[in-house]
Amino acid sequence: MKKLYLLFLLLIFSCNNETLDTQEEAACDGGTYVGNVSLTTQAEVNDFGSNCYTKIEGSLYIGEEHVDSDILDLSPLESVTNVSGYLSVFAMNLPNLRGLHNVAKAGSLTIRGCDELVDLSGLESLTTIHDGVENKGFFFLMRNSSLESLRGVENLQIIESIFQFGLNNKLTNLDHLSSLREVGSIMSKSNCYYTSVDAFDGCGNEMLSDFCGLRNLLMEGTYGDIVIDKNLYNPTVEDIIDGNCSQ
Repeated sequence: MKKLYLLFLLLIFSCNNETLDTQEEAACDGGTYVGNVSLTTQAEVNDFGSNCYTKIEGSLYIGEEHVDSDILDLSPLESVTNVSGYLSVFAMNLPNLRGLHNVAKAGSLTIRGCDELVDLSGLESLTTIHDGVENKGFFFLMRNSSLESLRGVENLQIIESIFQFGLNNKLTNLDHLSSLREVGSIMSKSNCYYTSVDAFDGCGNEMLSDFCGLRNLLMEGTYGDIVIDKNLYNPTVEDIIDGNCSQ
């Protein structure tokens, strides 16, 4: 009798667990958020992530420029696969981009002033930066003082507009851009005439001496203007194609 009673309790417990699991899945079944999202604290990241949206029909801003932030973990955002507008990360204390690892497409991407990032790990699913709107579809990688590598964007194939990068003064190479097949233009010369920290660009990348990661693009892909200046090494397009892509 005791055995039957225990079995009965186990069946009830199992059914209750299944019901709870089903309810949890139903409460976290993704969907689309329509509008712009600005997340300036870790609590806001956690709260928004709890909705399990898969697409943001609008822009996603993480952190604020020149403002100290307690955002250290983007894992609550792991359900997001598509951001139709701007995906902008300004969280200066953020150690990595994991949590964005399911984002396959963004309208534009900006990573600026993230002083703790050493690479771009967390963007492994990103293949396309494309908005379809003039002057959008860009990738700005600016003023990330600890950035040493572009590891994480190995699968990036399309940048619709400009790829601009400057003041990433520990960046030495572009090795992880070998999948890039289409880009509107590339500017690693950032205009030093601007002095405001809010300016569109800054100066070059003082340790950057290896551009071989662009060789596949320049030999087989589609691209517009390429401007390379104010880096440790500044090869021409012909230099890169000919294999003289590093120093």
